[in-house]
Amino acid sequence: MKMRDFSNNRFLDLDLDLHDYENRIIFISTIYFFVLYAISISYYLNGFFDLNNIFFDDDPYASLKAMSHSITGVPTRNSYTHVLLEVISIPINVIYFFVPLIDIEYIALIISPLLASLSIVIYYRIVEFFTEPKTAFYISIIFGGVFCNFLFGALPTTYIQGGFTILLTLYYFVVSDNKGYSSKAVWFALAFICGGVTITNLCIFGIIYLTYLTRQDSNSYARSLIVATIITLLALIAIIIVYLVYSELFKDFSFGKEGRLDWILVYTSLDLSDVLYNAKNFLNTFINTVLPTEISFRKVGSDEVRGLSFNQDNVQWVAVLLLVTTVCSIFYKHEERDQVFNGLIVVSILIVIYNFVLHVIFAKEVFLYSQHWISAYLFLLSPLLIKLKHDGLKLIIAMQFIINFGFYLYSEAMISIPKLLAA
Repeated sequence: MKMRDFSNNRFLDLDLDLHDYENRIIFISTIYFFVLYAISISYYLNGFFDLNNIFFDDDPYASLKAMSHSITGVPTRNSYTHVLLEVISIPINVIYFFVPLIDIEYIALIISPLLASLSIVIYYRIVEFFTEPKTAFYISIIFGGVFCNFLFGALPTTYIQGGFTILLTLYYFVVSDNKGYSSKAVWFALAFICGGVTITNLCIFGIIYLTYLTRQDSNSYARSLIVATIITLLALIAIIIVYLVYSELFKDFSFGKEGRLDWILVYTSLDLSDVLYNAKNFLNTFINTVLPTEISFRKVGSDEVRGLSFNQDNVQWVAVLLLVTTVCSIFYKHEERDQVFNGLIVVSILIVIYNFVLHVIFAKEVFLYSQHWISAYLFLLSPLLIKLKHDGLKLIIAMQFIINFGFYLYSEAMISIPKLLAA
């Protein structure tokens, strides 16, 4: 197996020799950032972010206001379930103070495209550990071009932030699993940012960290469980403290309702019919994350604005086919598959299972949460992707470009503000 040297500093090397695939991926991710930012601004100028739940039940309006204006004390989500969504308004407002040349919301719109583009580089760093650089280069572009990464990379919400922090944690998992040691301080920091973005992602962090600990100390599962639980709980306590302090300083303790028991119960059901319905939609989400199919229109709020939604009535056969392909990929053996790679496969399976269990009982539109498992899901497909010839990978990338650009044109044409609807 090719041993990857994680101790070098090429991750931040700015000498873009485009004969080097790592520099190529940095170049591609930079272009991707500007494309996503341009799309985000286009949606913003068209008034899409002035509306609630216009993209698959997403809420870019509330998130953009939180990132831009939370520190000023105006009402925002201010929920402990998304603490960093509010806290990030501090650096955004500091930047605006020194560069007041553009509207502050234009600065906030940078966050999602930036994290989406950085995710491509981090994904490359992981995949290159298991295969040669050229293949890793193409697979990383495929990861960036997956539909849910493209869409959430252009929307000012917590979802791409959550996907980024999970991917960053998986990167540290691979690095640490290869080295055989790690820093508890780094694990704690990762737990904090994972849970700070979305509180339920603390469970995903716990899965990753516990898997790492058990692989390093297979003789004491109990001790591994205790350590993982302590780090996760300490991060939870830190998140709550930050939330309380922030609310005291900037919100006068005006807590948001999101995350409260009554709010959770609205979207939670143990009724068998609801569980089966959500399970079906989770299955459909496997295909919708990579290929938006059967998009329908729905009314959004009292102003009857058209919003986009996935058809949730039927199981899509192509989703079943993709699930079967994923299972085959998990068991596929390639020449460079080793124990570290197998560890990544195991933790990826656990992440997908956790999200399935969570979202069959707690769900709105399941596609919203795809960022919480998309990197793990693509890792499960990576054995087959690694085996594909480069021309096959290029074909997938070309198809992604057509799908994503086509969706952008489609959304611009079909989603409109009330005045245009009246026409």
